[in-house]
Amino acid sequence: MYLSFLIILFLLINYSYQLVPSEIIKTHKGLVQGKIETTVVKKIKYSYFAGIPYAKPPIGYLRFKPPVEVDDWEGVLNTTKESSVCPQWDYDENHFAGREDCLYLNVYTPKISSNDTKLRAVMVWIYGGAFVTGYINSSRYGPDFIIEEDVILVAMNYRLGALGFLSLEHKNATGNAGLKDQNFALWWVKRNIIHFGGDPDKVTIFGQSAGSASVGFHVLSDLSTGLFNGAIYMSGTPLNLWAFYRPDQAVSRSFYLGKILGVKTTDKTVLLKKLYSVTAKDIILATKNMTLLDLPFNPTIENTEVTDKPFLNECSLKKYKSGDYNKVPQIIGFVGIETLSFASSVSTFIQVVNDTIDELTDIPLLREIEDVNVLDDILAMSLSSLGDLTDDVIYAALNITTDILFKDGIDRTQYYIDKSSEAPIYYYQNKFDYPEAIHKVEGNFLNGTAHSDDIAHIFWVSNKNQSLDPNSQIFKQRNKMVRMWTNFAKYGNPTPNASDPILNITWPPSGSAGTCLEINNNNYFVGERPISPLLKAAQLLIDPLRSFDNGCSSSIL
Repeated sequence: MYLSFLIILFLLINYSYQLVPSEIIKTHKGLVQGKIETTVVKKIKYSYFAGIPYAKPPIGYLRFKPPVEVDDWEGVLNTTKESSVCPQWDYDENHFAGREDCLYLNVYTPKISSNDTKLRAVMVWIYGGAFVTGYINSSRYGPDFIIEEDVILVAMNYRLGALGFLSLEHKNATGNAGLKDQNFALWWVKRNIIHFGGDPDKVTIFGQSAGSASVGFHVLSDLSTGLFNGAIYMSGTPLNLWAFYRPDQAVSRSFYLGKILGVKTTDKTVLLKKLYSVTAKDIILATKNMTLLDLPFNPTIENTEVTDKPFLNECSLKKYKSGDYNKVPQIIGFVGIETLSFASSVSTFIQVVNDTIDELTDIPLLREIEDVNVLDDILAMSLSSLGDLTDDVIYAALNITTDILFKDGIDRTQYYIDKSSEAPIYYYQNKFDYPEAIHKVEGNFLNGTAHSDDIAHIFWVSNKNQSLDPNSQIFKQRNKMVRMWTNFAKYGNPTPNASDPILNITWPPSGSAGTCLEINNNNYFVGERPISPLLKAAQLLIDPLRSFDNGCSSSIL
């Protein structure tokens, strides 16, 4: 009995140690109380508020519609537990996950006392995941290193897949619900972040992959004007071929979803009625086998005849060329071999090769460029493993697919923004590689910097074997990247202090030449526009078709 008492006492002490409550904060909807946490390196205490609701659950007839204000609550809301993810297929665990009541956000702030009146820069993270997966859990996006630079981090859930991006050009399904969720969360930040020690006039949005493309859509959207003061794109923009569907494509995919669910109709209202009657799980299961590069649902242009508040009502290319967008300082870039992360198996490798060839179908002259035919050669083979190919062939294919699917759209975005904005745009290429890179931890042992590897250069990814040894490569890389990203949030300039011993470099705006910061294992240096001769030649052929792919009418450009 005495032993049982000691065990209970130990558990109570341990529980109370883990849950040190934060101060109570007043939001515009009610009071919240989180918990005090400690960063992993410098042991700095910070307040963590998990699962703050920023919109009503988008259930019932709110499904597919823009978010609406959450109801006020009474008393103090306990915000110490992370919310559910939005409905999605968990590809790691191979099962359905999430619930529709998912519109919550997390706030991590160095402010732990009401006596602290300092207003800090704010960074708002938008997760990637091909617009079909993603979450804000701190196991992948730990705030520790950002907090240690005295910056606030906010991250929001947003709707995914058909639930977030289904478009029927119908008043109840106009499209872009997931982007409108993000916009709604940014309004929440604008209104409330001052109570958490944040400066509402010093907000930087940043994201990776689909989250990076989302950042670009906020830059373009009138609805997001005034909600942020800087933007960081990590491996994606609205001009990437995988990040956008023309309205006709978006509507077609919505009817295809209905067909999978057994609804054979061309009537939008009939289809919607059926989609209201099925479960979120039914919708996710109906789309889960669509590939991650040929995405099932994407942002699109909305029809102003069915909505008076479109998130995007013009093609991105027109907005870039006309200068009709939010002109704030921006960082834009990519990693060395983006599609390396899709070379974990023969099936995903072949898929990325197939998707690239599909994109080249309408550009026959592009197929005549030297080295592009290696993609056809690969498809002609009966591969049982990637070991059937030499490293030279694998990397040739990965570099071509990276050029077409990633670097092309990102590079053209830099080009168009520089031509139409006076605000600085900083350009980078990240080639930092190390033994514990995320793609290697996940079982892909090819060398190079892969799509999503750079998440561990900014966040504490506690479940991916990332070192905290000050002498390790990743520790030094994180110090540099986090310093630049947080400098940008604070000052609009990633290297404001040329004598900073951590960075020891000045990163200039890219300008018309596309001047680029090259990030690698040995040192950082400033170089030329970071695209290959193949991509330069390809862009001459792709550019004339870009307006069509981007949904622009022939009379626009």
